[in-house]
Amino acid sequence: LLTLPLIRLEHRKHAVSSPVLFIFWLLLFVCDCLLVYHAGFCRLQYPELSSEFQLVSLSCQLALTVCQLLLHCVPDYSRLALRQAPSSSPEQRASFPMRLTYWWAFPMMLTGWRRPLTAADMFDLGAANRVATSEARFDLLWLQERRRFADGQRWVRIEAFRPDLKLGSGS
Repeated sequence: LLTLPLIRLEHRKHAVSSPVLFIFWLLLFVCDCLLVYHAGFCRLQYPELSSEFQLVSLSCQLALTVCQLLLHCVPDYSRLALRQAPSSSPEQRASFPMRLTYWWAFPMMLTGWRRPLTAADMFDLGAANRVATSEARFDLLWLQERRRFADGQRWVRIEAFRPDLKLGSGS
């Protein structure tokens, strides 16, 4: 029940899968494995103290957690953001584990292994990776740096990623 608000929030953002939920299901799987192992070990060592019901219920919980983890590895193709052109970036349609392991790029790698890639084989970039998206921010920061350099300041700030980081030597 506690995952439902997070799932609803991800639906509103039109996200394919949630890294937070994947890590949650993965950690729950590891904990369930430990619980089932401990219950089985206690059942073998102390059969009079442990109940069979506990082992069966923990095994069922582990099976359901495995199902949830496996289902979370598959992207949710029913979401609105996924109704895109086939030439759009497969990274946008990939689940968190697929993005983590670069599995979304495997079809292009396989095509490149079979034959040389052409421009028709390439997919369109996502909106965040296009020049039109980052050009205005870059131009603004570049103009600020040119003014700083003209004023005699030799510190260069990398404000796009780390506003607190300075490179260079002061005058």
